[in-house]
Amino acid sequence: MNTFLSQRSSRWVRALIPGAAVLSGLVLLAAQFRGDLVVQAVRFEGNQRASSASLRHLVDLPAGTWLWSFSSDRVARKAEQHPWVERAEAHMVWPGEVVVTVEERQAVALVLYDGLYYVDDDGQVFLKARNESLDFPVITGLSPDMERLHPELPPLVLGRAVRLLDALARLGLVAQEQVSEVQYDDVLGFTVILSRGGRVIFGLDDHERQLRRLERLVASGVNLGAPLLIDLGPQRVAVVTPLIGSDS
Repeated sequence: MNTFLSQRSSRWVRALIPGAAVLSGLVLLAAQFRGDLVVQAVRFEGNQRASSASLRHLVDLPAGTWLWSFSSDRVARKAEQHPWVERAEAHMVWPGEVVVTVEERQAVALVLYDGLYYVDDDGQVFLKARNESLDFPVITGLSPDMERLHPELPPLVLGRAVRLLDALARLGLVAQEQVSEVQYDDVLGFTVILSRGGRVIFGLDDHERQLRRLERLVASGVNLGAPLLIDLGPQRVAVVTPLIGSDS
């Protein structure tokens, strides 16, 4: 009986030896090539406002993470949580490097609310402004009370203000850096205050017609760099008046 058990145990041991050898080989192979199977580095491209350090913290993909747990969609969505990032894409570069390409928001204005906030080219407010980066036109006339009473109004105002700034620059009438402020008033509409003291009143809507009228005024010799009040609101005519204290 003991001999039989001994012989059977020997057969089991002999059968297990090749498998153990293969397993040991796989373990050694995995150890040798582990560097190719894990995340070694995360690199960010296209970011200027969003620091690589802050993005790395958001994507949370530390060195040593197994590559089979890497999800490009998950990493991209996490990078998009940064307020400066509008969209992101992620992909793997063999061996072991993850590259995250970001497209940042373009701030085109500030809005004065309960502080100063950046507004992007879609009219979206996305981040409280920092003191070292305030060189943008300021949109004024909005308030927490307005948002509470008319929640649909602030996004509408911001969208129209941003489109107005874009049209002025695109038509070659007023560059962004020549605009100090865009005032909103629920009666007068939008007033663009120029850095040299001029004011252009656009009214609440019908801005395309008013922009064409402003183009004709400029073509006829009206100098937007002079301290003038230009009211484009009336249906039939534009009213151009020298501002008090001007030499015009």
